[in-house]
Amino acid sequence: MKTMRLATWALAAVPPVLLALCWGGLPDRVPVHWGLDGAVTYGTRWELVVPALLPLLLLALLRFLPRLDPRRKSYARFQREYDGFALPAGNYTALRVVIGEGEGQNWWCVAFPPLCLGAASETVDTAAQAGYFSQDQVKLVTGESEGYVLKFKGMELLGQLEAFFS
Repeated sequence: MKTMRLATWALAAVPPVLLALCWGGLPDRVPVHWGLDGAVTYGTRWELVVPALLPLLLLALLRFLPRLDPRRKSYARFQREYDGFALPAGNYTALRVVIGEGEGQNWWCVAFPPLCLGAASETVDTAAQAGYFSQDQVKLVTGESEGYVLKFKGMELLGQLEAFFS
């Protein structure tokens, strides 16, 4: 993790270092903007300093801004533990897919039970008793019924490609 942090800082330092190396060879007026019509706007070479320092400034802001949060001690309290991994507290981007009126049953929970049961800390039996799954769905989740076979075409093609080359 420390190596990644150092690499990020080194990468953010590249633009100002390059600007410093080229500073003596830059003319007093440099092109700073090109319009849609092709017109060029010129400015002084000092106008290149802010864009060159912007990666370092943003990285410093993102690195030290959490230290200004007075509630940072409560972050560990909101960490969520799942089977095999943990998500630290924070805001995450999520995608919600509603099919039709959104009144159907949750087939993601049938196809991928850890998505629902691990987060809810319920067993299949508990969820069935609460009415979340029908008996047929319980059989699908537990593997008692072989009514459906879940396949991924990409994995099948990958297997065929591997067989072809071996």
